[in-house]
Amino acid sequence: MSVQIHYDQTIPGWSWNVAWFCKWYKEEIEEGLLAKELFDEALIDDEKCKYMQEYIDSFCDRYVFGTGFLAKSYVNNQPIEGQLLEYYQEFVKIPNIVKELGFDFVKCMDECLKEISSRKQDPAQKLKWESQGGSLGEKWQKDLNQNPDTLYKADYKKCRIKECCK
Repeated sequence: MSVQIHYDQTIPGWSWNVAWFCKWYKEEIEEGLLAKELFDEALIDDEKCKYMQEYIDSFCDRYVFGTGFLAKSYVNNQPIEGQLLEYYQEFVKIPNIVKELGFDFVKCMDECLKEISSRKQDPAQKLKWESQGGSLGEKWQKDLNQNPDTLYKADYKKCRIKECCK
């Protein structure tokens, strides 16, 4: 069994041109990054969660990463099968999990994307990526010297659809 992403298919809450993002797609790199983001790092994040907002944020971050993977897979006409299919099957559960936890998934994604969009990339990494023509599997690094006043912090309390833990 495999899942093929079609051109006219959209993922809830998303609409953008992915062609630029996918110029340097390499399946073997993407598979490793997807596994790391969806499972390895997520487990560490989930263990550290003290508050529901952090827990919701970890799901939203994984959804952003998974969406990027799916977009690149589609643009490069790659079927999702084998281990990637298992990751995909976990990925598609995220919106329902967030809802079951008492949050509006689309509003949560809006908050998550505002936070991500407020970040600047590490200047040295940005120059490297520009010179080599893309990330080539390297994880995006934040500019640690960015003025904190320019950063947005997602407020998932705005996204509640039912009372939950604080």
